[in-house]
Amino acid sequence: MIYIAGLVLIIAGLAAQAYKTLIRKDRGLSPIFLALLAVGGVAFVVDDFTRGGTASGILDIIGTILIAIVFIALLTRRKTL
Repeated sequence: MIYIAGLVLIIAGLAAQAYKTLIRKDRGLSPIFLALLAVGGVAFVVDDFTRGGTASGILDIIGTILIAIVFIALLTRRKTL
């Protein structure tokens, strides 16, 4: 069940990014996309360790950490003209 919740969060993040890219014609990364992707990744980590999948859980942790780094960099970046 946690896996499905994580998948729904990731799909919602992808929809938010698609809206920003396709409708608003903005090529930047959406903070909403990254936040939902990170929360979905955490749900995958919890699900993997609950089911006993240590190797896939570690890979999901690495992916979630990388997403968090990009999210923090995006939030702290200053816009230059």
